[in-house]
Amino acid sequence: MNVAMVLNLLAAAAGLVAAWWWYKASEVPSQPLSAFFGQGKSGDELEQARDHTAGLAFAATRSAASNKVAAIWTATSVLLSAPA
Repeated sequence: MNVAMVLNLLAAAAGLVAAWWWYKASEVPSQPLSAFFGQGKSGDELEQARDHTAGLAFAATRSAASNKVAAIWTATSVLLSAPA
């Protein structure tokens, strides 16, 4: 097994890891913030609206963090496949 073949295998593995992280980023649920932390619902309508808005922001932040990791793995895959 030569160096180019090893780099190709590592690039493929890094690509699969990146795909898994992007899948994980797409599966972040959009729910009220209280649901992320196992708290009950508030009876106030305005408080529920704030809870939903905060939940969307929290979900977007979690998804963005997973996207960042996926982008790093994709770049790693490209760099590993460049010499081959």
